[in-house]
Amino acid sequence: MAADETAIDRRAIALLARYRSPAVLLHRPCPPKATGHGTSFFGGLPTLPPGLEWPRTSGGVPLHFLCQIDCADIGWQTPLPGKGILFFFGRDDEEQLWGEGAPADDCRVLYAPDGAGSGTQAAAPGDLPPVGGDYPRFSFHDIATEGTAQSLHVKWPIEPLPMDSLPDTDGLPDVVREFDRSARRFHRAFRLRPFLRLLFPWMRRFPQTYRPSPDQPVWDRYGELLPRARALAFEDATGEDIREEQGPAFGWQQGLRIFGDESFPQRWVFIHFFARAALRRHRSSGAFDHPAPSAEARLDDEAQTWLERSRAALPDAIPDAEVRREFRAWMSGIGRRPGEASPGYRALDWLRTAAVWAIRTWASEPDLAAAIPASVHDGTKDLFATNSVQRGEERDWYRFQFSQMLGHAPASQGAKAADDPEICLLNLASDSGLGWSFGDAGECSFWIAPGDLARRDFSRVRGTIEGH
Repeated sequence: MAADETAIDRRAIALLARYRSPAVLLHRPCPPKATGHGTSFFGGLPTLPPGLEWPRTSGGVPLHFLCQIDCADIGWQTPLPGKGILFFFGRDDEEQLWGEGAPADDCRVLYAPDGAGSGTQAAAPGDLPPVGGDYPRFSFHDIATEGTAQSLHVKWPIEPLPMDSLPDTDGLPDVVREFDRSARRFHRAFRLRPFLRLLFPWMRRFPQTYRPSPDQPVWDRYGELLPRARALAFEDATGEDIREEQGPAFGWQQGLRIFGDESFPQRWVFIHFFARAALRRHRSSGAFDHPAPSAEARLDDEAQTWLERSRAALPDAIPDAEVRREFRAWMSGIGRRPGEASPGYRALDWLRTAAVWAIRTWASEPDLAAAIPASVHDGTKDLFATNSVQRGEERDWYRFQFSQMLGHAPASQGAKAADDPEICLLNLASDSGLGWSFGDAGECSFWIAPGDLARRDFSRVRGTIEGH
């Protein structure tokens, strides 16, 4: 029986090796930093050159800008162009139902062969709808005030890195079953596992022993190994160790870490977003245990006053000591119970929200991003970290998500077969740090035929959105 169990383990690892495919990891570094030419990034506004217009649907509605990739930032051989910039647009409305009409009404890919320096930052169309349509994404709810709308995604620099990719279990082609029957003789003859560990160093971190149930098929074992294999491939690509978080902390606990730094608020941007979060609070929960109308009205007036003061100052300006004392005293008194020394739970939640949006706002500005203090990053790392997994006492590898180009694209459902010739031009994963979501924590993918990619013809790209 032990020999059979070992054979299942060996054959599953052999499948990982057989179907591995090179991909381009679109790494979102955290803390944000300047990378490459500075022209590969998520969100924000594209640097469209003259002659390339912001794409619209057949009904005239502008598509949302998702990201742009400077192919010169990819410093190794791939099927992608060796130079030039790819611009990705998609319809990010309320329902995100792609595939029901013409592909061009779902997404568009523009290509500027001249690359960096071929264009300047484009202006957003005046009729660009809010992200999420009539139901803005949850990430914007907490700071949405009157007269504001989130029509642009958060801008964040991208670091392209080479990474191995692996197909989902349901993407393994039918030939796997035939391979499984013949693999046992192959492994016995050549002892493939040690060879694989030498050839693919990331496999050395798989456990040496495994005891599955005797009747467990090899493809089930493949499915168990797959999430961890992807995480380890991410480690090798980025040089970052996968961190284990013991479950997400409450927002007020993280806010308390930030407030514990007595230099807070270090910049006016924190005051600005805290005031917006206070004004946007959910009235059903309020800031007080038994809110009186007068108390709520007073809080509105005070928050509005601080918002106006923040608008009169530069976001990156340093508040003087008296302003910091005044703000901390005001914040500490919001919803605080008698005898407590720290701010109330709601105020600490808003503080964490303010820190999150300060990081998002400055992510694409290297000098400003560097001004975010370590205490703020520490209080928000569970949201922004790209190299952590969470699940109480056990690592939940299935919650580990990343964006990529080429290779095998992870899918929440309906994975493409590993032997399908259609190429994954782009696979965007839902990202809590960027504040975007596709199909309920799923993926947004762009697909292109091999011939079209070889001809650099991106006019027939089709898109899909998969969710849970």
